[in-house]
Amino acid sequence: MIVYDREFENLLKETSYVVKVIEESMVEAVARREAEQGRRVLVVINNVSKVVELGKRLGAVVIHSALTREDRERAEGKLGGARIVVGTSAIEAGVNVSFDVLITSADAAESVVQRVGRVCRYGGRCEGKLYLFGKDANAYLSVKEWRLPYREGSYRHLLRDKLEQDDGLYWLLKQITQVIHLSPQEIKQAYLRYGMSFVRSGLVEVCVDPSLRPEKCFTTSIERLSNLPIVVAVAEKCKLDPPRYEDPQDYVRWVIDAVGICGEVPKLLMEEGSYEPGYGPR
Repeated sequence: MIVYDREFENLLKETSYVVKVIEESMVEAVARREAEQGRRVLVVINNVSKVVELGKRLGAVVIHSALTREDRERAEGKLGGARIVVGTSAIEAGVNVSFDVLITSADAAESVVQRVGRVCRYGGRCEGKLYLFGKDANAYLSVKEWRLPYREGSYRHLLRDKLEQDDGLYWLLKQITQVIHLSPQEIKQAYLRYGMSFVRSGLVEVCVDPSLRPEKCFTTSIERLSNLPIVVAVAEKCKLDPPRYEDPQDYVRWVIDAVGICGEVPKLLMEEGSYEPGYGPR
């Protein structure tokens, strides 16, 4: 079913986009050139390390999922006046500002389209410039209509026509719905097997200050813990030695054991000096 939005269509009558493919090595130079010409530039790369390095070189506002809440809030407060913003896909949600230029890795079409929505966001007379890089970048050269998917020349043919199905998870959920009772142990084992979540990776709270105040923390997936210098795990009633594993599943087991010992999921404290304010974990 197609739902037409005539009011939105009218806003976009004078809005257009120019698409170019570049090499990743050109990103910094293109961002500088566009900013020097007075345009507001958004760069999106799905790699935190690359985002931080590029953001520092460009003197840009940086946004990614491993910023503490206070750093994220501070960064979002600078967006209105920023000439260049560099971020991961974390910038796709909750950022209500408009840019003139987007430079992005050619990821899944759903993500790219959402990023394009940050360029000429409010319609009107506006020509947005889109630079894409990566192995699938050329696929976007044919797109002429970026905001109205039901029009000819839109990105609709690039969208996935069906969701990817995890057959093992589907089987598990089907079995659960077919029985009247599952023992707590069976549920625990299934929960453990699928990373403490039946729908996504389990999440934990990581803090950069011994106060453990929420604004000094960020939420991350258990899979990323092996890349962070954790020194202690703290709950209200106990402290635990930090996990020292490389396998994400070992972290899952550790968290479940920690909950059993402490009665709650502990917060993890990073090593002092391992977090750079405004940029994230070193």
